[in-house]
Order: sequence, then structure tokens, then C-alpha cells
Amino acid sequence: MKSQLRFKLVAFACGAVFAGGAAAATITIINNDGAGEGFNDPTLVAPLPSNPEITLGAQRLSVVRAVANEWGALLRSSVEIKIRVAFNPLTCNGTSAVLGSAGALSAHANFANAPFPNTLYSAALANSLAGTDLRPTGMDNEDINSQYNSSYDSGTCITGVAGWYYSTSRTDATPANRTALFPVVFHEFAHGLGFQTFTSTTTGAFTGGVPDIWTRHLMDATSSQRWIQMT
Repeated sequence: MKSQLRFKLVAFACGAVFAGGAAAATITIINNDGAGEGFNDPTLVAPLPSNPEITLGAQRLSVVRAVANEWGALLRSSVEIKIRVAFNPLTCNGTSAVLGSAGALSAHANFANAPFPNTLYSAALANSLAGTDLRPTGMDNEDINSQYNSSYDSGTCITGVAGWYYSTSRTDATPANRTALFPVVFHEFAHGLGFQTFTSTTTGAFTGGVPDIWTRHLMDATSSQRWIQMT
């Protein structure tokens, strides 16, 4: 799933994994960038009121870790959630930009405690419900992959926007010519946690012939039918 400039905020819901006062989830950030780039960019920058790091890469990493902590406090899972992150050049021009994207690296069905049979669940949600790590043996040891637009800091993506603002606090006001990274990362992590469909948006075909939990709740307003009821 992708965040574009006009869709920067997120719905605060993730179904069965909400903490509700129970134990929080542990979310670990896996830095997938190489030396000297993205989250490892050594460019010196001024510290911010909520982000005292002094290199561009360290400020970026501080933001995603703060988002991980916030999601972790909201969710309930006995299985560690691992999120792969990277800063890469993504599509942008003077009027629009892809801010970021994220999605689950695997999906699972018919596991112990699954609320619906023959239904796919994103890895982190499935693991939480099952109470065990369901990732296939030999698969990369992460649940979610996410990336964010490094080109956005060039100041040439959106006319009048100088780039990202790396605040980690809501009380640190974002300058008018900057875009806060925090809500974008929060939004994208939501996709990886379960706010996504594995159904083909071209043909309507279900992956593996079974719907996913998002699709089960997707309603067509014209026909008043859920997607799984429609041809």
C-alpha cells in the first residue's frame, strides 16, 4: 500500500490485536539501508525539540522507532513483530509524490484461533491470534516491509515543500514547508499490520482462492454487499 501526499493520516484500528489494557506488543525495526544512505545517511542536521539526533539517518531512524513504540503500546501480541524499513527514491514531481509504502511479507490461514476459516491474515495479526510465529521455515525473519521516499528531502518533489520533518512528538509543530514523517510511517505500518487486501484489484481473484480478513469487511455502498458476496 502507498501513501500519497493527500492521504497522510490513518484510521486507528487493527481489529483483534488491540491492546485494550493488556500486555503490549514488541515491535523491532530492521534497518535495510546500506552504508551512507537512507537511515544511515551521515549528513549533519540541526537537532529538533523532540529529536536530538544530529545526522539525517539517525533522525529518520528515531522517528520510525518512536512509531514502533506507539504501535507497540496499542497492540497485543506475544510474538515479536519485525518491520523492515528503508529510505528509497520513490515517485515524485512538482504536484504529487509517493510518500511511502508498506505491506505484510506473508499471510496465513486456518491456523489455531483463527476467527474465520479459509481466510488470510497478515503475518503480524495471524501470529498474534495464534500465539506463535507462523512464518515459513527459511523465510526472511520479518513480518512487514516498508519504505519511504528519500527523494522527498531534495526539495523538488512538491512545489513549496522543502522535505520531511523528523519530529517524534505531536507537540513539536511541523513547519509549513515540511511534511511530518511520523504520521506517514504510522499509516504505513497499519497496512503491514492488517489494513490491506491480498485480493487482485484487477481481476477480483482471491490469493490461493480464499479471501483475506480485510476483504471480509469490505462493503460496496451501491449494492450493500460485502466483497466476498460479489462476483
